[in-house]
Amino acid sequence: MLDRNGASMGAAITFSSDLGGVDADGGTLYVGTGDLNAPSDRARFDVLPLDSASWVVGEPIALGRASWFDAQDGTGWAAYPQTDEVRRIDLGTRAPSGDPITSVGASVGAMQVVGEELWVTNTQDSTVTRVYLEP
Repeated sequence: MLDRNGASMGAAITFSSDLGGVDADGGTLYVGTGDLNAPSDRARFDVLPLDSASWVVGEPIALGRASWFDAQDGTGWAAYPQTDEVRRIDLGTRAPSGDPITSVGASVGAMQVVGEELWVTNTQDSTVTRVYLEP
């Protein structure tokens, strides 16, 4: 870890699996982990919550075969290209919340929540889709 001036603040955290993306929500970092060398039909991915103040790593949130994750306001969003959907996950309970959003998850390049909308980019057809979210 480095401080704002680049000075060392201690050792980096080492994970036992391959790392993917990272996102933050309310003082918690969510670090994507998994086996990037597994065949796609057996690939499984998790998101590990990491307290940004204490650097304590929490229990993994299992995402199965998700390809992308975004977190905001206590809610996680995971894209599943195999089923062409995005699923909402309650980060407090770690359980799915509501019905999957279909027809937007096949080729997700990125996702971002803005207010009450989820914006999803599609790398295959070069589109951006706005999904209105219900509370």
